Amino acid sequence: MRLRQRTPTRLPIGFRPCGWPFPSSGEPVLRALPDGGLQHLHFGPAALPGRLAAGQGTVGRDIDLETARSCAHDAVLNCLAAAVQAVGDLDRVRIVQMLVLVASTPDFGEQSQVANAASELLIEVLGENGRHARTAIGVAGLPLNSPVEIQMVITAA
Repeated sequence: MRLRQRTPTRLPIGFRPCGWPFPSSGEPVLRALPDGGLQHLHFGPAALPGRLAAGQGTVGRDIDLETARSCAHDAVLNCLAAAVQAVGDLDRVRIVQMLVLVASTPDFGEQSQVANAASELLIEVLGENGRHARTAIGVAGLPLNSPVEIQMVITAA
């Protein structure tokens, strides 16, 4: 099988896939652990570089569902920026699996709705390469009082 040559996608300053602001590759926002062809990306606070998070605290007590969904958008945009750093080209990014941790009250049961915001954005930006296995879990708290944390496994398509 012969691989076709691809021209790397250059990300211009202010790049906005499907209208969403794409973080620049400034301060590192991830821990990447190469594992053969896979990259394991881990993201803490759901804030874009140079911008405060959409909310802080616990979903169901301090912030509402829509704010939590916005935090998930920000976190997944951070993931995409780091994924491009890892594989070198947005067109080559393929999402294998995503874990979404939502700091939420015991009676909040819509963690999957928070995670849906991240999943929908990945599919919107990456098309078929954005389809993935996913787990959404409610937790008592997250570092830096972040309402959402995302871990991804990606590979180069």
